[in-house]
Amino acid sequence: MKLETINTPFSLSDIEVEITQMSEMLRQGWFAVGTKLLAVEKHELYKQGQQRSYTAWLNSLSQTLDLKPSTLWKYLKIVRMVDEINFPTDKINLKNVTGLEQIARIYDANHNAIEACTLIHQLDEKLINVADVTKLAKVISNPPPDGKSPTEIDPIKSIGFKKFFGAISSILLVVVVIFNILDMT
Repeated sequence: MKLETINTPFSLSDIEVEITQMSEMLRQGWFAVGTKLLAVEKHELYKQGQQRSYTAWLNSLSQTLDLKPSTLWKYLKIVRMVDEINFPTDKINLKNVTGLEQIARIYDANHNAIEACTLIHQLDEKLINVADVTKLAKVISNPPPDGKSPTEIDPIKSIGFKKFFGAISSILLVVVVIFNILDMT
């Protein structure tokens, strides 16, 4: 059987539409994979198989899928953070995998849900970019050798004046939203 005979349209625009749709399915698929990984972890479903630990199960799965284990861990880390901070999954920009991974690193270091929500919002609104989040993640997860804690680091110097005040306005927005939610209950 020849590949080009398998329901391939003969119009470039039709092919481009199909490729775009497939690409979007792949882009969205990582979050669904991460959700399933979290379910296996939470409910210890890996014990139903022949693996002794979640890590062993994930490593075996990564071989089956021909993916690096670190890729699956990345998906799990992001989805776990989204679950823990109760961020609406329909508000996640699935194109921001790398940025979300860095926000998850920050969240793992400080468990600050408001900061994580704010950073996700800022990344989605393009108030910050992946490089900014990566820089912040490095500062928070690897404190400087001079003994300063991440909270003692000057955030304005870390990410820049304009982005810092954009962050402050986003935090205020999140606080207002939280108070509005609390008033509704």
